[in-house]
Amino acid sequence: MQRGTDPKALRIAVPAVLSAILFLPSIAYPEGDPHDGTLFEPHPMSEPLYAVQPPDADPDRQQHVLKAADGVDLYVETWLPAAKGGHVPPEEIPTVVLMTPYAGYELEGLMDNGYPVEYFVSRGYAFAEHHIRGTGRSGGCLDQTGAKQIDDGARVIEYLGRDAPWSDGNVGSYGISYDGEAQTSVAGLGDPEKTKYLKAIVPVSAIGGQYEYSYFDGVPYLGWGLLQNYAFYLGVTALPTTSISPMQYLQKVGCQPEFLAASLDQSGDWTPFWHSREYRTGAPTVRAATLLVHGLADFSVLPIATAGFFDRLPETTPHKGVFGIWEHAFPDDHAVRAEWNRQDWLDMVLAWYDRYLKGLPTGVEEWPNVQVQGTDGLWRAEADWPSTGGPGGRLALGPNGKLGVTSPSGETTYSEGTGLALQDPTASRAVYETGPLAERLEVTGQPVLDLWVVLDKPDAHLVAEIETFDAAGDPIAGGINWSMRSARHLDPIVDGRFVQEEGRPAPVGVPIHIEMRFLPADLVIPKGGSVRLTLSGLLTVERFFDPTLGFGPNPLAGSGLTGSTPSGAMTTVTIVHDCAHPSILRFLMPQPMPDYLRVKDARGISPAPAEPLISDGGGIADAPVCAPTASS
Repeated sequence: MQRGTDPKALRIAVPAVLSAILFLPSIAYPEGDPHDGTLFEPHPMSEPLYAVQPPDADPDRQQHVLKAADGVDLYVETWLPAAKGGHVPPEEIPTVVLMTPYAGYELEGLMDNGYPVEYFVSRGYAFAEHHIRGTGRSGGCLDQTGAKQIDDGARVIEYLGRDAPWSDGNVGSYGISYDGEAQTSVAGLGDPEKTKYLKAIVPVSAIGGQYEYSYFDGVPYLGWGLLQNYAFYLGVTALPTTSISPMQYLQKVGCQPEFLAASLDQSGDWTPFWHSREYRTGAPTVRAATLLVHGLADFSVLPIATAGFFDRLPETTPHKGVFGIWEHAFPDDHAVRAEWNRQDWLDMVLAWYDRYLKGLPTGVEEWPNVQVQGTDGLWRAEADWPSTGGPGGRLALGPNGKLGVTSPSGETTYSEGTGLALQDPTASRAVYETGPLAERLEVTGQPVLDLWVVLDKPDAHLVAEIETFDAAGDPIAGGINWSMRSARHLDPIVDGRFVQEEGRPAPVGVPIHIEMRFLPADLVIPKGGSVRLTLSGLLTVERFFDPTLGFGPNPLAGSGLTGSTPSGAMTTVTIVHDCAHPSILRFLMPQPMPDYLRVKDARGISPAPAEPLISDGGGIADAPVCAPTASS
């Protein structure tokens, strides 16, 4: 989504034939060679034949203003291919559009900010940039992906597909963060008569709904959504940018009072405001071929966004997913491990567009449904995400802080605390650890903690955090995960999304079951490594930035703010873990014979194991829990 106020950082950090990725026949390597596996190689067909003509070269043709439903001016500028070396572009070509709030900063600087304008335009595509309402050269108030902005986007799609002088009737879209959510929201919730021209989308790190930027299943983030929303308002709306009229500026100042007011709400309720900004509801109606991409180490737009969206896209809509270990970034330029940067990224996107915008036989239909990368760097194919269809694993909580027991017993108590400071003397926590694993363990999909607790007050905010360590005891890069749940908000999760409109007091003094869902992930713990599960009343703001990723100091560290907000009830939480009330961390593991992929990254071609790896930790993850004995 958004986040941050530096213009360049706003664009990316904080905010084709994809068919061409044919599976080639396996290369015969010597037995035991670590580079065995299925070679994944995209094969786009469009070649870089043309020069790039910027929007100001022919402003009457390439700079356009259309009217929104409420009369607001919506600005669109377009880069077009031009003749070069005897190659003349066709008169009618498809368009790739970027719908963004960041356009006012660098109208000519897209190529310096992660957007490969020249790459696409030189290959016979128009590249359009729509300045969403309230930003850049468009008028009106920023709607933060509300109904007005979605309708605006549908109108822009219609213009580019039906009326633009170069259009062949086919439109694709591209972008990360806010520019990603603009795609998914328009594709799923826009007027179908207008969006029928949208044939392919490539959303990267897009949110599933605005609620999740301020809350996690009923638990608010203290200061997080509020501070970021104010910063976003000041950074892209209230401050003058480039080439806007005085009237447009007056329209922008004072916008978003309802959004800022919603950010002040600490109830955790799913109000009508958040309901109107939930985009998963549109997933079943998306018709545009979708290449959905998200970093599993993205702690700006949490990968929980993929749950309930990717797995609810229609079978009739072509869709593929790419989910790897990187932060809020494109797959080819991230900070987790430089050698893991996907060098085939743009070829993948071009192959996707070549297939669904130009109709070229690039073979993207043969790609795996999902490419997923573990924290060990290995890629494999999966059938879906986050439900992969793999075997289930479990680690049961037990006495004395043990994780992965087969005969749990007893209970553990901790105090939620006030949460008024990072070092809260009134707070405590419950910690469970596996100890060194006998073999490699892989935790994939969307883990769930089935937790039994007894509360002494009718409210509590529960936080669970998974940490993974290698055999030397060092944290694994990207190897953390977390969950939150309000005890006042225990209604079932629906289609991957939180939908409880109003909290209710939790039962007191009796065991209650609380299901806590984690972020979709692929955590790999090597032999000799370990897993730690911590339960407490808050997640400190530092944990929103995985310290193993080396992103630099967190500006809020030491501020006294917490990443999550305790309930304020100072509840004592008793975790029950016996066979009548087994508290268990559930997850998926890869199939016994996974299809490992060899992809083009900074290493050349990524490795894959010569034979299937152990994924159950040496039996700890699939051992029966509370199994009946012969005497019973």
